[in-house]
Amino acid sequence: MAATALMLIGAWNVSTNLFALLSGSAGFDLFWGVLGLFQIFWGVKMLGPNSRLAAVRLSKPPSDIVAEIDRLARILRRAGEKNGEEFIEFTCADFQAKHFYHGKLMEGAVFLTEGSGTHLHFLRPEDLEVTFVGKKLRRKKNSVKVRMRREELKGLMSETSLERINRWKAVEADMACRGVQ
Repeated sequence: MAATALMLIGAWNVSTNLFALLSGSAGFDLFWGVLGLFQIFWGVKMLGPNSRLAAVRLSKPPSDIVAEIDRLARILRRAGEKNGEEFIEFTCADFQAKHFYHGKLMEGAVFLTEGSGTHLHFLRPEDLEVTFVGKKLRRKKNSVKVRMRREELKGLMSETSLERINRWKAVEADMACRGVQ
């Protein structure tokens, strides 16, 4: 929409300038003509990414992969850190609500569900960063900053989950170093 509007305004600037030039009127100004050409060019460039994405055909994922993701999401919704060494949990709050995260640490990735499992996150070790902020008084959980890709959240995490994430990241980093060598 913005690209189309920009191209129309550019066409207006070029056409009014062109008509002023052809009629010999004093309304001709080179600035508006050049600006109009720039606006048309810019509008076309803005349409570029959309046209490339429009050509991509979305394929339906195989049903066995969808079933496996649904199975993992169901397990994670009910699982907590007490269910095994590979499970973590933490809570984050923003202005709207508290968000409960349950995750499973796997080789090369962590699979997180948010809330009732409607939001699923697959993160590589470099996409998940947990920073210890401090210990909350009269609470068993630590205050942490959690960065998931570009999103940064503040929340609470138990000592157990924090240790598991740090251990998992150390193992993944060690495996990456061994793979490089």
